[in-house]
Amino acid sequence: MTQPKPVGFTPLFREALLSTVEAHTTKLGIDQPAWLKAADAAFHKSHRHTLRVLHAQAVGERKREVQLAIIRSSRHPAIEFQRELARIARAAKRSTRIEQIEIAPGEYVAKRVIDCSRRELLLLAAQYERKARGMSRRAAFYRALEEQLRLAGIDDSETLQHWIDRQEQGA
Repeated sequence: MTQPKPVGFTPLFREALLSTVEAHTTKLGIDQPAWLKAADAAFHKSHRHTLRVLHAQAVGERKREVQLAIIRSSRHPAIEFQRELARIARAAKRSTRIEQIEIAPGEYVAKRVIDCSRRELLLLAAQYERKARGMSRRAAFYRALEEQLRLAGIDDSETLQHWIDRQEQGA
């Protein structure tokens, strides 16, 4: 025989409140302190055999509520780390982007970020860093070229080809 699923505190106490409300209703409203006292007595009378289990459930639920409230409002580094990782995981689950990871020279594997191991993530980061260094060098070259053109008297709307044409005409 299967045991019945345990019922939480809230539905049982609501039942006690509803069963005692009529006795404490007056034409001016509800006598709340007396109603709560009567509902508490009715609850203890009806559920005294499950009171210990209900108390443990209620305490457990309240502990979890407090813990979740702290997680929502805290700036503790470990909690921030969890929050950031959860945000990244949600974005990775939605992403369909496939990364080409060079696992050995000339050997590539195509994967979504969500499917990458820590080793593969490090390889991918190194790839992007190499590419960024190359892009940074290229950016520095273009800045230097623009500076040289400015010093040569080339207008903002003119190109390197204009300077080349001038050099060829003057030679």
